Amino acid sequence: MMMMAKFSDLKVTIKINYFTAAAAALAVVAIVQVVVVVVVVVVVVVVVVVVVVVVVVVVVVVVVGAAAAVVVVIVIY
Repeated sequence: MMMMAKFSDLKVTIKINYFTAAAAALAVVAIVQVVVVVVVVVVVVVVVVVVVVVVVVVVVVVVVGAAAAVVVVIVIY
């Protein structure tokens, strides 16, 4: 009788340990997912900022170049 009680206690303990392990694994997965999402968002923001800066620089260069060309044409004529 005592043996049965001990065995059932052991089974309950093992189940609890499984649940704890599963909960811990889920928590780790959730943390990893959050970290991955944050990293992806940061990378996307950085890429967008770089693209915007490049576009602005290109536009400024084109505008300055066009203005310089107009000035040169005016000076030549």
